[in-house]
Amino acid sequence: MPALALSLLFVAYLAVVGRAALAACRWQGGVLRAWLLAPATGLAVALLLTTILHQTGLPIGRFAWPLTRALGVGAAILLWSRATIFPGRALAPFIAAA
Repeated sequence: MPALALSLLFVAYLAVVGRAALAACRWQGGVLRAWLLAPATGLAVALLLTTILHQTGLPIGRFAWPLTRALGVGAAILLWSRATIFPGRALAPFIAAA
């Protein structure tokens, strides 16, 4: 059970980071589509930043937690400042399927 909870928490984290990235790009695809696309976008952002920092010569163990915190805090600030809508009712079937 803890593994499932951790997996769902990770997907939620990626969704927040991805939704913030889409908001920063001013993506105009609709609210529900943005939230459905957000986990994949968040994963892409995290992997891209990890690859860039690792290729500069930094070991991943040294920047993993600071990068995780920076992405989370930055995403939260961006989503809060833009008053992003969370369509809970529209997302409920997708969350239940997960």
